Amino acid sequence: MSGRDELTGGTALWTEAHTGGNAVPVDAGLFNVLLGSLTPIPSSVWDNDTLYLGVQVSNDAEMMPREVVGAVPVAGMALTVPDGSVESGDLDLDYGTVCLSSHATVDLPGDYEAVAVPGLTLDFSLDRPSQVMVWMDGLARFVQSSNGEAGIILRVDGSDETTSFGCDTDDIWFNVEGQRLINLDSGSHNIQIFANSQRSGSMVVHGTGGYRTCINYLVLGEQ
Repeated sequence: MSGRDELTGGTALWTEAHTGGNAVPVDAGLFNVLLGSLTPIPSSVWDNDTLYLGVQVSNDAEMMPREVVGAVPVAGMALTVPDGSVESGDLDLDYGTVCLSSHATVDLPGDYEAVAVPGLTLDFSLDRPSQVMVWMDGLARFVQSSNGEAGIILRVDGSDETTSFGCDTDDIWFNVEGQRLINLDSGSHNIQIFANSQRSGSMVVHGTGGYRTCINYLVLGEQ
């Protein structure tokens, strides 16, 4: 394999030989090679306006015509970014988090009627229509006199986005988790956690230590 600066002739800017234990397996004429896996490709190679890939098998002449290397491999240059040179402030992504500081108990009437969990609401605003990742994490448990289904719901602007379900089983905590990538218009928005259940009972949402329940958002960019 070689990187060339001309469609024919030219200079070999980089070469890599796959021989012996590194020989390339071929199946029905098809093969797959990770360029630069044996001999790293110098960053200077990508300074050329056009780069061509030369392929030669054993002692045969180089295959023609050479293939033009597209733009995607240039992303490999990101591997040369020094550690610590890009900080979170450089990305300038808007985000927010709200977590409980103690357990929250909610009395649920049953019939899947949703009740807001106190302390788990988060307001934010967008300057322009954007893609936003919203998610929740934590623990909850549901206690009632008979078995039944219960859930923790994440809502954005009043619409259900993701739900975690659990059952009344020996007072066991279940995971509160779920995420969704959504498109939101500019303006004010609200994230809120609700609980509901099949039968009446009490929902306890964890609010201490590393298992405290939180809601989060991260603005990833314009729609």
